[in-house]
Amino acid sequence: MSQDRGRSSPLDKTSHLAVDSNEVAVMEFEYAIWRFSAAFVRWQGDCMSCAIDSGLSGQDAAVLHIIRMRDMPKSLSEIARLLNRDDVANIQYSLKKLLSAGLLEKANAVSKKQTSYTVSAAGRKVTDTYSEVRRDILLSMIAKLKTPNENLVQATQTLDMLIGLYDQASRIASTYRLAE
Repeated sequence: MSQDRGRSSPLDKTSHLAVDSNEVAVMEFEYAIWRFSAAFVRWQGDCMSCAIDSGLSGQDAAVLHIIRMRDMPKSLSEIARLLNRDDVANIQYSLKKLLSAGLLEKANAVSKKQTSYTVSAAGRKVTDTYSEVRRDILLSMIAKLKTPNENLVQATQTLDMLIGLYDQASRIASTYRLAE
Protein backbone atom coordinates (compact mmCIF):
# COMPACT_ATOMS: atom_id res chain seq x y z
CA MET A 1 0.00 0.00 0.00
CA SER A 2 1.33 3.39 -0.85
CA GLN A 3 1.30 6.24 1.56
CA ASP A 4 0.70 9.93 1.03
CA ARG A 5 4.17 11.38 0.53
CA GLY A 6 3.32 14.27 2.87
CA ARG A 7 2.76 12.19 5.98
CA SER A 8 4.89 9.67 7.79
CA SER A 9 4.09 6.00 8.03
CA PRO A 10 4.74 3.56 10.85
CA LEU A 11 5.74 1.01 8.20
CA ASP A 12 9.40 0.42 7.37
CA LYS A 13 9.45 0.41 3.57
CA THR A 14 13.20 0.15 3.15
CA SER A 15 14.76 -2.93 1.57
CA HIS A 16 17.79 -4.03 -0.39
CA LEU A 17 16.49 -1.80 -3.21
CA ALA A 18 15.59 1.24 -1.16
CA VAL A 19 17.31 2.86 1.79
CA ASP A 20 15.64 6.29 1.80
CA SER A 21 12.26 7.77 0.86
CA ASN A 22 13.32 8.66 -2.71
CA GLU A 23 14.54 5.12 -3.34
CA VAL A 24 11.36 3.72 -1.73
CA ALA A 25 9.28 5.78 -4.20
CA VAL A 26 11.26 4.38 -7.16
CA MET A 27 11.04 0.84 -5.76
CA GLU A 28 7.26 1.11 -5.30
CA PHE A 29 6.97 2.46 -8.85
CA GLU A 30 9.02 -0.47 -10.20
CA TYR A 31 6.88 -2.98 -8.29
CA ALA A 32 3.82 -1.32 -9.82
CA ILE A 33 5.39 -1.67 -13.29
CA TRP A 34 5.94 -5.41 -12.70
CA ARG A 35 2.34 -5.84 -11.63
CA PHE A 36 1.03 -3.66 -14.47
CA SER A 37 3.12 -5.50 -17.04
CA ALA A 38 1.87 -8.89 -15.85
CA ALA A 39 -1.75 -7.66 -15.73
CA PHE A 40 -1.49 -6.14 -19.22
CA VAL A 41 -0.01 -9.26 -20.82
CA ARG A 42 -2.60 -11.43 -19.03
CA TRP A 43 -5.37 -9.08 -20.29
CA GLN A 44 -4.09 -9.30 -23.87
CA GLY A 45 -4.07 -13.10 -23.71
CA ASP A 46 -7.53 -13.31 -22.17
CA CYS A 47 -8.93 -10.80 -24.64
CA MET A 48 -7.32 -12.77 -27.48
CA SER A 49 -9.01 -15.93 -26.13
CA CYS A 50 -12.36 -14.17 -26.62
CA ALA A 51 -11.46 -13.58 -30.27
CA ILE A 52 -9.94 -16.98 -31.14
CA ASP A 53 -9.61 -20.29 -29.36
CA SER A 54 -5.98 -21.01 -30.19
CA GLY A 55 -3.95 -20.63 -27.00
CA LEU A 56 -2.22 -17.47 -28.19
CA SER A 57 -0.49 -15.44 -25.48
CA GLY A 58 -0.57 -11.74 -24.74
CA GLN A 59 2.85 -11.44 -26.39
CA ASP A 60 1.45 -13.12 -29.52
CA ALA A 61 -1.45 -10.65 -29.47
CA ALA A 62 1.00 -7.74 -29.26
CA VAL A 63 2.93 -9.01 -32.30
CA LEU A 64 -0.31 -9.49 -34.27
CA HIS A 65 -1.57 -5.98 -33.46
CA ILE A 66 1.79 -4.36 -34.26
CA ILE A 67 1.79 -6.05 -37.66
CA ARG A 68 -1.76 -4.85 -38.34
CA MET A 69 -0.92 -1.30 -37.22
CA ARG A 70 -1.50 1.03 -40.18
CA ASP A 71 -2.03 -2.08 -42.35
CA MET A 72 1.57 -2.03 -43.51
CA PRO A 73 3.80 -5.14 -43.63
CA LYS A 74 6.39 -5.33 -40.85
CA SER A 75 9.76 -7.07 -40.73
CA LEU A 76 11.11 -8.85 -37.66
CA SER A 77 13.38 -5.90 -36.88
CA GLU A 78 10.48 -3.43 -37.20
CA ILE A 79 8.32 -5.54 -34.90
CA ALA A 80 11.11 -5.73 -32.32
CA ARG A 81 11.73 -1.98 -32.53
CA LEU A 82 8.05 -1.04 -32.27
CA LEU A 83 7.59 -3.29 -29.23
CA ASN A 84 10.93 -2.15 -27.73
CA ARG A 85 11.98 -5.77 -27.43
CA ASP A 86 15.31 -7.44 -28.05
CA ASP A 87 14.19 -11.04 -27.48
CA VAL A 88 14.15 -11.81 -31.21
CA ALA A 89 13.83 -15.59 -30.69
CA ASN A 90 10.59 -15.10 -28.75
CA ILE A 91 9.23 -12.77 -31.43
CA GLN A 92 10.14 -15.37 -34.08
CA TYR A 93 8.25 -17.98 -32.04
CA SER A 94 5.18 -15.71 -31.95
CA LEU A 95 5.45 -15.20 -35.71
CA LYS A 96 5.61 -18.97 -36.23
CA LYS A 97 2.50 -19.49 -34.05
CA LEU A 98 0.59 -16.70 -35.81
CA LEU A 99 1.54 -18.07 -39.25
CA SER A 100 0.48 -21.59 -38.20
CA ALA A 101 -2.85 -20.22 -36.92
CA GLY A 102 -3.41 -18.61 -40.32
CA LEU A 103 -3.47 -15.10 -38.86
CA LEU A 104 -0.39 -13.86 -40.75
CA GLU A 105 1.01 -14.15 -44.23
CA LYS A 106 4.48 -13.48 -45.52
CA ALA A 107 4.31 -10.25 -47.51
CA ASN A 108 7.62 -10.84 -49.21
CA ALA A 109 10.39 -13.34 -48.75
CA VAL A 110 13.40 -11.93 -50.54
CA SER A 111 15.56 -13.51 -47.86
CA LYS A 112 14.88 -14.87 -44.38
CA LYS A 113 16.25 -11.66 -42.87
CA GLN A 114 14.17 -9.38 -45.10
CA THR A 115 10.84 -11.21 -44.75
CA SER A 116 7.89 -8.99 -43.94
CA TYR A 117 4.59 -10.08 -42.49
CA THR A 118 1.05 -8.89 -43.01
CA VAL A 119 -2.23 -9.80 -41.34
CA SER A 120 -4.32 -12.35 -43.26
CA ALA A 121 -8.11 -12.11 -43.72
CA ALA A 122 -8.50 -14.44 -40.72
CA GLY A 123 -6.08 -12.27 -38.74
CA ARG A 124 -8.07 -9.18 -39.65
CA LYS A 125 -11.25 -10.87 -38.37
CA VAL A 126 -9.54 -11.87 -35.10
CA THR A 127 -8.07 -8.39 -34.53
CA ASP A 128 -11.46 -6.82 -35.28
CA THR A 129 -13.14 -9.15 -32.74
CA TYR A 130 -10.38 -8.39 -30.21
CA SER A 131 -11.04 -4.69 -30.76
CA GLU A 132 -14.77 -5.16 -30.14
CA VAL A 133 -14.15 -7.15 -26.94
CA ARG A 134 -11.60 -4.55 -25.82
CA ARG A 135 -14.12 -1.78 -26.44
CA ASP A 136 -16.92 -3.61 -24.61
CA ILE A 137 -14.85 -4.50 -21.55
CA LEU A 138 -11.78 -2.33 -21.04
CA LEU A 139 -12.67 0.90 -22.81
CA SER A 140 -16.10 1.00 -21.18
CA MET A 141 -14.35 0.78 -17.79
CA ILE A 142 -11.82 3.48 -18.69
CA ALA A 143 -14.62 5.78 -19.89
CA LYS A 144 -15.99 5.82 -16.34
CA LEU A 145 -12.80 7.40 -14.99
CA LYS A 146 -12.70 11.12 -14.33
CA THR A 147 -10.99 12.83 -17.31
CA PRO A 148 -9.70 9.56 -18.83
CA ASN A 149 -8.17 11.18 -21.93
CA GLU A 150 -6.18 13.74 -19.94
CA ASN A 151 -5.01 11.09 -17.48
CA LEU A 152 -4.00 8.68 -20.24
CA VAL A 153 -2.13 11.36 -22.19
CA GLN A 154 -0.21 12.39 -19.07
CA ALA A 155 0.51 8.77 -18.13
CA THR A 156 1.71 8.00 -21.66
CA GLN A 157 4.03 11.01 -21.68
CA THR A 158 5.44 10.04 -18.28
CA LEU A 159 5.93 6.43 -19.35
CA ASP A 160 7.63 7.51 -22.60
CA MET A 161 10.07 9.63 -20.58
CA LEU A 162 10.72 6.78 -18.15
CA ILE A 163 11.23 4.30 -21.01
CA GLY A 164 14.01 6.57 -22.23
CA LEU A 165 15.58 6.69 -18.77
CA TYR A 166 15.40 2.92 -18.30
CA ASP A 167 16.74 2.28 -21.83
CA GLN A 168 19.67 4.62 -21.16
CA ALA A 169 20.32 3.05 -17.76
CA SER A 170 20.24 -0.37 -19.42
CA ARG A 171 22.79 0.71 -22.05
CA ILE A 172 25.07 2.03 -19.32
CA ALA A 173 24.66 -1.09 -17.15
CA SER A 174 25.42 -3.35 -20.11
CA THR A 175 28.87 -1.76 -20.44
CA TYR A 176 29.88 -2.57 -16.86
CA ARG A 177 30.80 -5.85 -15.22
CA LEU A 178 30.92 -6.86 -11.58
CA ALA A 179 34.31 -6.07 -10.05
CA GLU A 180 36.08 -9.17 -8.79
